Amino acid sequence: MKQHKIMLLILLIGLQLQGFNQKKITSGTIVFSVALVITDSGKVQVANLKASMLEHLKKEAGETEDTLVGQAMLAIFSTKFDEFALDTMQHSIKINFMPDTIWQYHISNNNSVGDYFRIDPITGKSWHFTNTNFTKPNHDFIGYYKSGNVTIDKKDRKQIRGFDCYKVVYELETKTDDDENFKINDGNTIYEMYVTEQIALPIHALFITHELLNTFFPLEIIKYQKNLKGIKESYSITEFIQIK
Repeated sequence: MKQHKIMLLILLIGLQLQGFNQKKITSGTIVFSVALVITDSGKVQVANLKASMLEHLKKEAGETEDTLVGQAMLAIFSTKFDEFALDTMQHSIKINFMPDTIWQYHISNNNSVGDYFRIDPITGKSWHFTNTNFTKPNHDFIGYYKSGNVTIDKKDRKQIRGFDCYKVVYELETKTDDDENFKINDGNTIYEMYVTEQIALPIHALFITHELLNTFFPLEIIKYQKNLKGIKESYSITEFIQIK
């Protein structure tokens, strides 16, 4: 009888600990480092993109490679695009979140740069702020894409910053370009992510989605276009502060 009581006590303690471990973090600060990764195949894709952009420039603006505009385009879409991109595309995204409000903005050298957003975590509605004022909601952090498809693999797991994460692939069908004279078929947007259920923060706090995905939040992301796999954006968590 005594042994039975001891076993029951151990079971109750285990259930309490399990419930404690499942309690989600509702307030804090997360910082992601964002970098561009270009493979050898990506360099070929960039060369093709350069040719398409220059052709479009000539048709639409009557410019040639000899003009200042054309030279600027050549500089940007040259075969050295990977070096240019690595210097200019690296930045950080900071997210301050509470149960009812999310703030998102870019930072450089620990200072905010550019505009920033206040996002409603439930609806995905956003308000755009500048350094001097704020505008009406210019877009939502959900609904920008036509549709989305989520694939979950809980067998593929890893630990990130002490959080238990599993793999999720989110594929979004992007809107088509209305410009009939200049179309680059980049394909759907792919997010390969390792996500955690330990943080009460929706995915649309980080990037625009089609759905309200509130079950999990990504701590590691590789983003690319389905037809441009050689050019990817890498999101890595560099700072996490829990506010109790």
